[in-house]
Amino acid sequence: MKRLDKLFPGILVPMLFLFAGLASAQTVPQREGPPSQPERAITADPGFGKPTNLRGSLWMVDGRRNLVVVMTSNGIPFDFQVTRKTRIDVNGATATFAELTGQIHNHVLVNFMPEPIGDIARSIEVAGT
Repeated sequence: MKRLDKLFPGILVPMLFLFAGLASAQTVPQREGPPSQPERAITADPGFGKPTNLRGSLWMVDGRRNLVVVMTSNGIPFDFQVTRKTRIDVNGATATFAELTGQIHNHVLVNFMPEPIGDIARSIEVAGT
């Protein structure tokens, strides 16, 4: 009988907590009929697709990957894909992608389009030394 006295509180107390928790659980009522607003599709981050500017120093030009890297004043590198549509200006004159290699460490302004696949340069303006 003594063992049952010790076992009973050990089982009874946890069961009381269990039943108290079940009793306080609420069910969420189901909405009947069509929803008042259609559900929205999941889309990309709102920042995607909005042209943005970045200033910094031209850090690297990779002709094999059509890529330029710009280092910001606080030391953060940003890479940009350069396409046929990218407008490139050096000291106010139209330039080619190949001419950017001679502009390393010069100040640059990049107008780009953030995309899920990467940042696409729309224009690159290099200011000479």
